[in-house]
Amino acid sequence: MDDDRNNNEKRVVRTEKEKKWNIVKDITIKINSALNNQDFEKVWNLLQDLLKEIEKMTKLIEKEGYPQVFLRCLKKIKDEIAEFDTNVEAKKKMKKHSATAFNTMKQKFKKIYPDF
Repeated sequence: MDDDRNNNEKRVVRTEKEKKWNIVKDITIKINSALNNQDFEKVWNLLQDLLKEIEKMTKLIEKEGYPQVFLRCLKKIKDEIAEFDTNVEAKKKMKKHSATAFNTMKQKFKKIYPDF
């Protein structure tokens, strides 16, 4: 049985850099999806996860720089916050927990964004 499984499935060996970049890419895809749904609570939680992953990658970032997908994601979040903040009607329609998450994310993001 093991021989059959090994013959059908090829193992892919990835470098540490590829593994870390893929994790960041997956999280940014989820953030984009949550932004499209205006689920700011989920965006905030995913952003925290993303920042934790970036902290784990300090040596790689020192050598390679920040991943472009990460920087684009931060820019998109910033733009969405600015756009949504000006839309008064949409803010009024938000549920309480989403509004709280949006305001928290907006305040914390102002502190986070200048670092990048």
